[in-house]
Amino acid sequence: MPSLKVISLERSTERRAEFCRRNGHLDFEFMRAVDAMALPKSAIAATGLFEPGLPYSVGAHGAALSHYLLWDLAINTGRALTVAEDDAIFRLDFVRTHDALLEDLRDWDIVLWGWNMDSILAMQGMPGMTAAMYFDTVHVLERVEEFQSFSGRPGLFRLDKCFGLPAYSISPAGAAKLKAQCFPLARYSVNFPLLGDVTNYGIDVATARAYPAINAFVSFPPLAITRNDQTITTVQNTPYFES
Repeated sequence: MPSLKVISLERSTERRAEFCRRNGHLDFEFMRAVDAMALPKSAIAATGLFEPGLPYSVGAHGAALSHYLLWDLAINTGRALTVAEDDAIFRLDFVRTHDALLEDLRDWDIVLWGWNMDSILAMQGMPGMTAAMYFDTVHVLERVEEFQSFSGRPGLFRLDKCFGLPAYSISPAGAAKLKAQCFPLARYSVNFPLLGDVTNYGIDVATARAYPAINAFVSFPPLAITRNDQTITTVQNTPYFES
């Protein structure tokens, strides 16, 4: 497995320290996240990647650009990447299990190793049958050490919808497909099972719209979890650009 690329704001020292504490068993590299709060609105607009008036917070703009740049890296190097956000917590056997699962998967664009467990996961349990699930997030996060030590081999299932991009592997072809299907980011709603229509307020809504059209898979049970703590998130708890 190549070195793990971890998206993290350079100023997020506490989050970086916590990532190191939880994931010291991994070979990883912090990748400087795009700090949209440090950029003028004109610089964001000049990228041409965001429709004017898009309901993205400043942090959501930065997150989208950060993933975009790593997708470009996969395309330009011709090599698959494994990417994480800096609140991800990985199982201790992640590398071994990651390698074994991808070795058995012939044609893939993106594989999510985790998702935001405080909302739904919709996946195909078998061809033509989509199942949507909620999860007992509180109890999972109370047993992080037990999760990390768990060694049961998960399966990879075709992904339909979920929120969050806490940890994933992406192929060069998958990166090209997601760039083409997600950008420029525009105003629309995506229908999520059990939830209904969700406005595009972040890059994970855009990727969710794309998953059914590409070779997207999800690990179940997950190999990585995230606290997705809304009180300290650097994505949604930031001001919104004015339209």
